Amino acid sequence: MKLLKICLISLLFVSCSTVQTIRPKTVRSTAPSVDASTPKEYKSNTSGVISLTRDKDGLVVNAVITPDAKNYYNFLVTKYGNQISPPLKVGDGLGDTKDVYGNYLYTIDTPHLVYFQQMSLWNKSNRPLK
Repeated sequence: MKLLKICLISLLFVSCSTVQTIRPKTVRSTAPSVDASTPKEYKSNTSGVISLTRDKDGLVVNAVITPDAKNYYNFLVTKYGNQISPPLKVGDGLGDTKDVYGNYLYTIDTPHLVYFQQMSLWNKSNRPLK
C-alpha cells in the first residue's frame, strides 16, 4: 500500500510538471509579399513599399507606399490603433504623392511606418484585441 501511494504521488508530480506554457505563434517572413496595386514601373514584390527617403545622415524620413499598403495600414489602425499610445486614427502619418511616372501613391512618415510594421506583426501572429 505504501508503495502504491508513492507511485501515485510520483505520477501526480510528473503529470503536473510537464504542463507546457502557451506561447504566441512566431512570425517569420521568408520573402516580401506581392502587392497587386504596385505600378508597372516598379517590382511588385515589395510588400507595398516603393521607396524610402533618407536624410543627409542616412536615416529614413518617410516611405512611399502603394494604395493597397495604405489600405492595409488603415485596416490595422482600426484593429490595433488603440493599443498604441497615443492612439492612432485612420490616415495618421499618411500623405498623398505622385511619382515621376504620374502614378498616385502615398507617403508614410517614419514613426507611423514603425507602427505599421508592429501592427502587421501583431496581425500575423493573431494578437488578441484589447
